[in-house]
Amino acid sequence: MIHISVVILTFNSSKTLQKTLQSLYKFHQVIIYDSGSTDDTLKITQAYPNIKIINGEFYGFGKSRNTAISFAETNWILSLDSDEILTEALITEISNLNLNDENIVFSLKRDNIVLGKKIKYSGLGNDWLIRLFNKQRYHFSDNLVHEKILINKNTKIQKLKNSFLHLAILDSNDFLTKISKYSKLSAEEKKIKNIA
Repeated sequence: MIHISVVILTFNSSKTLQKTLQSLYKFHQVIIYDSGSTDDTLKITQAYPNIKIINGEFYGFGKSRNTAISFAETNWILSLDSDEILTEALITEISNLNLNDENIVFSLKRDNIVLGKKIKYSGLGNDWLIRLFNKQRYHFSDNLVHEKILINKNTKIQKLKNSFLHLAILDSNDFLTKISKYSKLSAEEKKIKNIA
């Protein structure tokens, strides 16, 4: 996997990060963009030789992802969250992709796990996201939250067959923390849009 860099944002991600990193052992480079973790996040990364740590500001999800991507050695980027885990089947599929066309982006299906159970309904059972792309052609929107890859009329979207796992909610505390964080960012983004 020398032609693809994995890019992950972290902040106090120790609950799930180890499982994420264990699934990425075949990738030559994994960029961890950390915005001031005070738990064991950075300690966990020390066990993995393919990790490159970047310490930086959190500018919101979109801008922070774009900043992190700028540190990648490769043009092809696989963007993940610190609570997402690749399956062996998906890794094999990715390793066999033809990456000669810069206009192609790859859409991956995310299987959301809530309190240990895979969610098949409520919109979470059909969760497709563009996560593999060439940074010379594509980047994330600058949204504080709900960021996405910006595509154009020439973009070819290819869906992969195999999905990856998202440990969306581990427990009630995890749920409340995430709701609070996303609510604050959403409110701030609305405020910015109203000013503009």
